[in-house]
Amino acid sequence: MGEPVRERRLHSILTAEKVTGIDARRLRKLLAEGGWVASAGEGKPNAWELVDAEALEPFLAGLRQKVSALDLQAALGMSRSHFELLRKDGYLAPDLDGSDHKPLWDLGAARKFITDLLIGAEPIYLPMHDWCDIPKAAQRLRISPGTIVSLILGRKLPRVGRYVGKDGYTSILVNLADVERHLQRPEAKGLTIELFAKTIGLKPAAASYLVKNGHVASTIGTNPKTKETQRYLSSGDIEAFNREFVPLRALAGLMGISWQQLRQDLLSVHAVPFTPDGRDLGALYEWAEIEKKLWCRWPRK
Repeated sequence: MGEPVRERRLHSILTAEKVTGIDARRLRKLLAEGGWVASAGEGKPNAWELVDAEALEPFLAGLRQKVSALDLQAALGMSRSHFELLRKDGYLAPDLDGSDHKPLWDLGAARKFITDLLIGAEPIYLPMHDWCDIPKAAQRLRISPGTIVSLILGRKLPRVGRYVGKDGYTSILVNLADVERHLQRPEAKGLTIELFAKTIGLKPAAASYLVKNGHVASTIGTNPKTKETQRYLSSGDIEAFNREFVPLRALAGLMGISWQQLRQDLLSVHAVPFTPDGRDLGALYEWAEIEKKLWCRWPRK
């Protein structure tokens, strides 16, 4: 008896509730916040508050992707403290934030944030001491996670890693030395002995002994905070160290085996750690010892 209506032309708050699955009371607050309808105390009843369906569809489609803070944290694989620290640094701001309803986040945009941080990331199967996720790296370097995020998004770090065994925020790995080099002031000449120790998995006392006794080359520079003269390890110093020595865990990564298995292999061939003057420096080996008894790092001709 009349013209068939093949497409919805109008939405009430009740019909929009059916489409989105969001409770009508909460949905009305969101629609009022977006300027689509009047608030509950000022407008018509939910069944009679009508909006053009075609114009409203993009907004409703966006609402389907909106999630709470808890759901966002779960989807991105981060703890509440990780989330709050990033928010404090200006990241992951809510898409809908009103005074009379809980904030909501666009899940698609949040996932893109993680994807952008992983652009060009190299797969890391066994993170060593010099690779850390963003929260741990920030804690060790005593900087904010947002500082590291800014360096990654600005493509200022030469390397970013992706921990193959994890997903989401904590799968993003950075190299401590790379971050530290970028943070150094012009007066500083490289890595501090303490940070160098952390990156190679030695105790600071052991690394300090290697430097002070000339087993590892170092460079004299000025501490940017205290203005005192101290020793650093430049990129050249570190390259020289890597030519002569290799820590147990780093060697395990190069060989593609677990460090526990490698320890057994080293014992079986009687390969001994580097112990100058009988001093125990931990699981640090000379390449000459490794190549003589266990494994050659260069292809044999």
